[in-house]
Amino acid sequence: NLALKDLRAKVGELNQMWQKHLKRAEAPKDPAEVPSTPKKLLGSLLEGKSEAGRLEEELMSSRLKEVEAMAELKELRLKVMDLETQREVWNNQVKRQGEEGKRLQEQLDAANKNMMDLNAQLRESQ
Repeated sequence: NLALKDLRAKVGELNQMWQKHLKRAEAPKDPAEVPSTPKKLLGSLLEGKSEAGRLEEELMSSRLKEVEAMAELKELRLKVMDLETQREVWNNQVKRQGEEGKRLQEQLDAANKNMMDLNAQLRESQ
């Protein structure tokens, strides 16, 4: 359970970092900031606008969502296992209580029969 909480925390941190990255990538660049070389200028013009870059961002977002879903699935499976264990414990308790009730009823029946026999003997002796 502790490992699952750690995983969830790490996924949350990664997701926050990714969201910050996406916000920085979407933020408009300062137009006064002109790259010093033509190669850098071309790179800066293509950056953030390429289809491949956008697809990579979508892929990374999808992967983060998948990891979050997997962590949630593991958490839910663990919860199901806990509930099934609890159900078994309760079923065993009910079974034991039923057996105890049956045993007590048998004792009561035996005591009533004994009392009736003793009453019959008492009447015969009078």
